[in-house]
Amino acid sequence: KSDAAHLVFDLQQGIGWDLATDTHIEKLNDSTLVGYRYSKGWAVDQRLYFAAVFSKPIRQFTSLQVTDTLGTTTPAASGNRLKGVVTFATKEGEVVKLKVGISPVSTTNAIANIRAELPGWNFTKTVAQADAAWNQELQK
Repeated sequence: KSDAAHLVFDLQQGIGWDLATDTHIEKLNDSTLVGYRYSKGWAVDQRLYFAAVFSKPIRQFTSLQVTDTLGTTTPAASGNRLKGVVTFATKEGEVVKLKVGISPVSTTNAIANIRAELPGWNFTKTVAQADAAWNQELQK
């Protein structure tokens, strides 16, 4: 139980030599964040758009650059050293679920990918469907 359960979106850090060149995150509505991460590393100009849908309303969204000590509460932020902090009020034993979609094209496509590939909140069912689809493809 908490009035301030947090989840951090770290858009600065990458894997290996990947370096963020521009990032953006914004609160689209009461349960959705969207944004992008442009980087260079294994690709000269890699662009990844994302959407994150939560199973419950966001209580507060805060964005900050890593040089900030507190950050500012804003509906959107951009920069190459960016973090987004989502805050929820949770009950005893409550689980906050998260669905993330990605796209190399746009945040709109990332949202469409969530709707097409993750229509519900049943993770076990989603895993079973993905497993069956892969097995069908691998048997060709």
